[in-house]
Amino acid sequence: MKTSNSKGKDINLNVSLKDLLIRSGLTVFIPIIVLLINVHLVIYTAPIIGYLFVTTLTRFCVIKYLWHYYILDQRTPITIPYGQDPNYPEETI
Repeated sequence: MKTSNSKGKDINLNVSLKDLLIRSGLTVFIPIIVLLINVHLVIYTAPIIGYLFVTTLTRFCVIKYLWHYYILDQRTPITIPYGQDPNYPEETI
């Protein structure tokens, strides 16, 4: 398998492993907590749950990217080659 050094086509993974676990936990527990409060309020959590679920699957958060790009003025994003995330532990063969 040949790897290339082109960084232009890779996605900027800006959700770390810790954030990934927090987002997946919130995706499960927010509807449960809202169901305990009132059944009719669950529909209002659907956009939040959908956004957390999509950012968990793609490991890319648009709000976090825009915050770093425009507010903090960090215009050079860190590009990680696909499948090489430093936050994951290395596998043993």
